[in-house]
Amino acid sequence: MNMIVQLDLTIKNIGRGNMRRFYLHLCACVALTALTHSGAALAQTEVAQPSPIQADVLERGAVSPTAPNDPYPIEAAGWSKPRSFQFFDSRWEEDWSKLQKEGKAPPLKAMPLLGDEVTLTLSAEDRLRAHFYGNGQLTDKNNYTELQNRTIVGADLHITDHFRLYTELGHADLSENGHPDVQSVSAKQDNSLSLQQMFGEFREEYKGVLVGAMIGRQEYTDAPEQLISAGNGPNLHQTWNGYRFYIHTDRFRLGYFTAYPTDQNFGKAFNQTISHEEYIRSVTGSAALVSMGNRYNIFLDPLYIESFNKNLAAGPTTGEDHRFTYGSRLWGRIDRLTFDWMAYKQTGFHIGREVDAWMASLTQNVKVSPLGFPSTFGFRLDGASGGDAFNKTGTTHLFDPIYTDKGIFGEAELFSYQNIFIIAPTASVRLTPKFRINAEYDFIWRMAANDAFYTPTKAYTGTQNVAGKYAGGMVRINNYYDLTSNIFLRLELDQMSVGTVLRRAHFSDAYVVMPDLTFRY
Repeated sequence: MNMIVQLDLTIKNIGRGNMRRFYLHLCACVALTALTHSGAALAQTEVAQPSPIQADVLERGAVSPTAPNDPYPIEAAGWSKPRSFQFFDSRWEEDWSKLQKEGKAPPLKAMPLLGDEVTLTLSAEDRLRAHFYGNGQLTDKNNYTELQNRTIVGADLHITDHFRLYTELGHADLSENGHPDVQSVSAKQDNSLSLQQMFGEFREEYKGVLVGAMIGRQEYTDAPEQLISAGNGPNLHQTWNGYRFYIHTDRFRLGYFTAYPTDQNFGKAFNQTISHEEYIRSVTGSAALVSMGNRYNIFLDPLYIESFNKNLAAGPTTGEDHRFTYGSRLWGRIDRLTFDWMAYKQTGFHIGREVDAWMASLTQNVKVSPLGFPSTFGFRLDGASGGDAFNKTGTTHLFDPIYTDKGIFGEAELFSYQNIFIIAPTASVRLTPKFRINAEYDFIWRMAANDAFYTPTKAYTGTQNVAGKYAGGMVRINNYYDLTSNIFLRLELDQMSVGTVLRRAHFSDAYVVMPDLTFRY
């Protein structure tokens, strides 16, 4: 009851201006969808497809009609995850040319400019999200709200099947109410106009071998999201400036990436800079150990990452950090069973101190259909080393998640892959073709009692000085509903119950409710 009362109060705190913005975006999304659907109907180009919510369709091996051409199995080819049956996390990866040649492309997709050799695809995304915090950051009486919005537009110019130019612009807003010191607002959350991506890509396929190169500003997701991701939590994705090479066959692939990160800055439009105080270099690979149709496939993905950051915060210190992360991922499907196992070692130096750290994740699920509802049940084990971070000398064992999605354990961002061990039973039930519920409960401990418990950005103050290892438990529920093939609703509810470590450091139980509305075209 207390949670309901607090949620009602925080909703009232959003303000009329922000609610007006919410309804304007909702109306705009509905209008855009109606326009695009009517245009497609007039042109008789409506694409027959399953409901976008059916992520399990893609997991079983069904290929999205906009997946890039690739001899390697597309689900393991190093591209981003599909957010629906047609749209990918990184929009540049979508290839609408196949649908255009079949006469099924929607308006503004693969539009012929000079015959079929030169085509232009336009894309757009608008996401409106609200955050309702009760005891935000596990701090008593820290109740507040946020309203976030991002707008992304992209243009993909294909010049023959071998070369393309891609450009993407982004706009971000963040409105806050309630507690005056809830968090510092970053330029990824509030930005007038950003040049998100601008790159050229060359690719050539010869006798089943695909080679390619990408040069310019781009997103990068060819690694487990526990280590590197575009970062779907903030309004603007993380982008990089450099080059990427890849070679793919039907049984293995190999890639190389080196780049500097894009820094978002406040101020006028296009106020981005390239940070030369940070970089990553990675060598990625994958081998299809088993590839027998949609129901049996196993992949082994070795990975090496060199990361450098002149001002990395690790525990209580900030300074020059140079790390080498290496390991492998074994994952796939054996009929109804899916699994995803990974382990990585991390060495190097942080402000002159030697680094000796590790992380591991084991996920396994089984698909069943009780009462006719397609469902997935399983459990996940997550661990990342910690220890001695608050010492001034000697080896530090605190793992650095590099450039991961901060919301991997929920958009509330209450804890991260540092000094942590988690056991989490999980469940996913699709009640209708358009509605799915994901739920899990995380039992959380810290690995080392002489180190702090961490958020994705900092330590929980004082936790390094208290005894115990049990940090608490969190229930996380995600509800997904597809209004249309272009409009998607999501509702995430996170409830954290603090355990011995956090309670002794004077932190409190907390909850976060996060509805969001997304339009993609």
